[in-house]
Amino acid sequence: AVRSSFKPMDSVRESFSGVKKKVSTYVGVADEEDEEPSMMEEMRGMCPSLTLKQRWYGFGICFVLGWFISFLSVITVGSIATNPARFAFLYTIGSLLSIGSTCFIWGPCRQCKNMFKWHRLLATTIYLVSMILTLYLAVTQANPILILLSVLIQFLAMCWYVLSWIPYGRKMAQNCLESTCGC
Repeated sequence: AVRSSFKPMDSVRESFSGVKKKVSTYVGVADEEDEEPSMMEEMRGMCPSLTLKQRWYGFGICFVLGWFISFLSVITVGSIATNPARFAFLYTIGSLLSIGSTCFIWGPCRQCKNMFKWHRLLATTIYLVSMILTLYLAVTQANPILILLSVLIQFLAMCWYVLSWIPYGRKMAQNCLESTCGC
């Protein structure tokens, strides 16, 4: 008896669907069923949804790997005068993996949207530009001082970026610096 109460609703849906299809055809709008899948739908097919446990594993593995590669770059800092590309490459790849690890938690689209929110825009832009600059300077065998300066800017931008995710993080850091420096 309960199933039969839904039948009138199903017939209303079918009628509405039929009317919608006729109007769509008359107006010249393609039927949704005939459309090709959107790029997002194709991406979802290539990147199946992960369970929460898989997301945390992916995050943990990428984050630890990123920090490990960054640590390896610190070990090679002594050879920056002879091979600055190795140092800059390792440091920047480590940074990219660490930031990319959060894509496992929120997903790449949401992560990018959050990275470029107004209050993070400057830090994100400086961070990304400094990573590109670091790699460029390293590959072109630029002056090691310039490479180190670029890495320092990258590190400071990363710190400022990370603090933007912590409520009042930037304000606390500013207060600490002001009290330490006596500014």
